[in-house]
Parts: sequence; structure tokens; C-alpha cells
Amino acid sequence: MKKLIVILLACLLAFGNLFACADQGISLFTAMYGVTINTPGVYAELTNPLGELYSGPGDDYTNVGTFDWNHTRMHCLSQAYDRYGTTWVLIEYDDLYLSWRGYVRLSEFSASDRRFIAENLPYEKTYDELTPRMLAQMYFSCDGYYGPGEEDFIPMYTLDYRVVQGTIIMSSGDWALLELNPYTIQAMGLYAKCRLWVPLSNLMY
Repeated sequence: MKKLIVILLACLLAFGNLFACADQGISLFTAMYGVTINTPGVYAELTNPLGELYSGPGDDYTNVGTFDWNHTRMHCLSQAYDRYGTTWVLIEYDDLYLSWRGYVRLSEFSASDRRFIAENLPYEKTYDELTPRMLAQMYFSCDGYYGPGEEDFIPMYTLDYRVVQGTIIMSSGDWALLELNPYTIQAMGLYAKCRLWVPLSNLMY
């Protein structure tokens, strides 16, 4: 009887770990209706001592911040091209108090990790490929976050449903990564292109 209980507990723990890993993954949207690309991501080590984190794949997106992450292990989620054809990687980074999500250049990883990432992470579809198929508006005003969740991430901007339009790039649980369109960027007075996380249930698309 004790042996059976131990086996059942081991199974429950295994399933729990499986679901926990699945929760950390993302679903990349495509231009085909109802078709997504799912990935749990991979882990790799950044070698740049001072790194710039951007809200989207390119330094023409809003800057999330500068971090000291030399030889820090990152959860890498997807790859994306910028307008010059340079590859960027969407990462999740945890400091002592908060979590951050954003994009860094693939070149900031070691050569071996670059190969590993290139072989194991899918590429996102671009904003142009997904617009207008994944164009979305909001039902209600809300905050846009640096990552998918109110507990671990801090708000980035307050979004007014009357002016916000954007294209959904991916989802994670009930959160969507929304790239704001040029009209919204102008209406909000932002200085650069911007991606942020909002509740998927608050989007009509």
C-alpha cells in the first residue's frame, strides 16, 4: 500500500512539472486561421555583461532597460528578424524582485548557444505578415505589462481602449503580446515602436 502511494505521488509530481513547463511556453500566431506554433522554449546563457532589453525585435522598439546579466541563464522563447534581417531572441529574465520579458540580439549569446537556439526555437511571424489577420482592439482600458502576468511583471503603459489597436504576435496562457500599430503609437505619444502584454480575453480580433 505504501509503495502504491509513493508511485501515485511520483506520478502527480511528474504531471505537475509537465504542466508547469507548459505554462511557461508560448503560442506563436500565424497568418493561417486557427494555426499556431507552440514551444516551451529553451535555456541558454547570455555573455554580454551589460545588455539592452527591448520590447520588440530591434532597437527601433521601446527600451525596457539595461541589465547586468553576464553569464546569466535565460529562458529563451522565440526568434524574430528585425527590419535589417538581424536575429533577435525573446527572453525571460528574473532578477531579485521581478521578471522581465524582452528581446536581445542572438549575437549576445555564445557561439555554441547561438547554434542551439537556432536549431530549437521557432521564428515569429512578423507584424506585417500577421496584420490584418491578427489585428485586435480592446473591450476595456487596462494596463499593458512587461510580461504575461500582474503578479510577476510591472505595468508598462496604461492603454485607452478608444485609441489602442495592435496586432497579436503570440500568447502565453490568457495573455497576448500585442504590437501597437502606428496610429496607436502616435496617439499615445510614444517615441518608438512598442510591444506589450495584455489579457487575451480583453481583445477582440
